[in-house]
Amino acid sequence: MVQYVTTNLSPDELKGLIKESLKEIQAVPSDEKQTNELLTVKELAKLLKKTTKTIYEWKTNNKIPYIQTDKAILFDRDEVLKTLKNWHIVNAKGGSL
Repeated sequence: MVQYVTTNLSPDELKGLIKESLKEIQAVPSDEKQTNELLTVKELAKLLKKTTKTIYEWKTNNKIPYIQTDKAILFDRDEVLKTLKNWHIVNAKGGSL
């Protein structure tokens, strides 16, 4: 949901608010920033240094989130990395992929 707030700010006040907001964004660790980058099977395999066969197996077994379109299988980079990070936590406690 988008909310709009109207107020009377001077140009200097607006500039200050924008600068403050940018500082807050830059302070967020890079692994918490959302990129919403969509990757193909090949791109994801390259990023993770895995084979495309492994990526397809993970997808088939619902181990990683994916988006199925009429023409392609796509992976949200951030969602996959978050899932893999959770795998690492589970595996450290004796779980399995």
